[in-house]
Amino acid sequence: MNVILRTRGDPALLAQPLARAMHGVGFKAPIQPATFDDLMNLTLLVERITAAIVAALSGLGLGLAVVGLAAAISYSVSERRKELGIRVALGARPGQLLQMILRQTGVVAGAGIGIGILLGVGGTALFKSQFFGIRTVEWTVLVPVAAGVLAVSLAVAYGSARPWLNVDPMEAVRHV
Repeated sequence: MNVILRTRGDPALLAQPLARAMHGVGFKAPIQPATFDDLMNLTLLVERITAAIVAALSGLGLGLAVVGLAAAISYSVSERRKELGIRVALGARPGQLLQMILRQTGVVAGAGIGIGILLGVGGTALFKSQFFGIRTVEWTVLVPVAAGVLAVSLAVAYGSARPWLNVDPMEAVRHV
């Protein structure tokens, strides 16, 4: 049996008087007072647990993507140390080398971001009917993610290139 009351104040304050009134008319079952918010929270428990698991797995995926991106860019820059040594020996200044590496990294990252946005919009258009309240192009998601990926790419490229910019050219060429 459910008894539903509408209150203007704190519903927990009515739990004891309601229990006494119910027992006074001969109701013998235990009374477990609950607010409408409690019932809604119970109803949405499975959805909230599912959302928390999806959020945790999304965070893990984002972390793995950042680590993978950082490793790939770092490896790519470190493989070019001989080239950087030769360019320094031929007179290139460290600022020019850094600009070259950042520009090339930005082009590759930009191409990846562009392809990712196209695939994301295509996937969203394909599965839009399966989700509630989303648009085909969610700029509030795409722009921060794209900016974050570009920022991580350039920061890793800068950090990876920095040790090789001021190295002795003969040491860089010799170091295979």
